[in-house]
Amino acid sequence: MKQPASYKRIVYISIGSISFILGFLGMFLPLLPTTPFWLLT
Repeated sequence: MKQPASYKRIVYISIGSISFILGFLGMFLPLLPTTPFWLLT
């Protein structure tokens, strides 16, 4: 029987997705850095 997705995995995927999106926006917005967000991802 498979275990349901753990909360830790959901949190990590959420943080990674949000930081990737913020890094992508940082390429176009001058005040938002890109590299730290993509390193976090």
